[in-house]
Amino acid sequence: MRWLLSLRIDELVKISCNLIKQSRQYISSVENSNKKYLYVFGILTTFLHIPVTVCSFTALLKMRLKAQMFFIHFTNSVYLWILVTILIIVQELLVLPLNTFAIYYTTVCHHLKVLMTNLGKSLNNTRDSEYDRIYKEYVSMRNLVTYIDEQLSFLVFISSVYNACTMYFALTIILHPEEYFDVTHILSVVSLFSSNYLSYMGLTLSASLLHEASEELWFKLHRALMSRSEISSLQQRFLNLLEKGLFFTVWKIVPIKRSFILAMIGTVLTYCILLDNLRSLKNVPSMVQVIGNNEATIL
Repeated sequence: MRWLLSLRIDELVKISCNLIKQSRQYISSVENSNKKYLYVFGILTTFLHIPVTVCSFTALLKMRLKAQMFFIHFTNSVYLWILVTILIIVQELLVLPLNTFAIYYTTVCHHLKVLMTNLGKSLNNTRDSEYDRIYKEYVSMRNLVTYIDEQLSFLVFISSVYNACTMYFALTIILHPEEYFDVTHILSVVSLFSSNYLSYMGLTLSASLLHEASEELWFKLHRALMSRSEISSLQQRFLNLLEKGLFFTVWKIVPIKRSFILAMIGTVLTYCILLDNLRSLKNVPSMVQVIGNNEATIL
């Protein structure tokens, strides 16, 4: 993920600049929008990595790494501390970019949702001569959403895969608690799952709110025009375009709606249980058993 974000840093900056440009006429509404949830979301998901780091560090120190790391005896030595520190740094370098992307994506979706809501408010008591301006603003916003989705949909897919992996590890705590060394090992997995699950839920929920804001805009325009005996061709095109919906996707495969969140949770949970059953049928040894066998071989 870090490598992908580095490759697309120019596109991420361009997206931010386009959002600022798009929201110039609604700058007061954007500034007055409720941002406290964004701050709480970003701070909470970031600070949840502190218990992840602490618990992972403690669990790795307690693990007998001499049975894992090329059969070299690292127990109770300075080399063990150095090795564990390196592993924790690598872990955070891999995990933190996913959290950073979730915060960025959630902020972008919130910004677009505010713009869509304010565009809907401008429909109140709108004269026919102003529909052309509103239509052009919506088309411009729709083009921006399409561009953002082209750049970020694959990263959303990566986040979905990572969320499925952490859900599987969290599920093994319930199904196979004997595979974990002690409480710190369990807490490290629980903390990692909590941080990732919260960030992914914020990511998908904010994207689904954009779709709901687009649907609300369609309802407002439909109510405004349904009482008229005749509507212009521009208004008809506007209705048809709104009827198509506006949403982000997961790698251009699945649109992110509120129903997607529930379906995703159920699907991932089902496949996690299926994968665990397959592993049990094949008698795949647990980590504790592997380490115990390796230590017995060494001794």
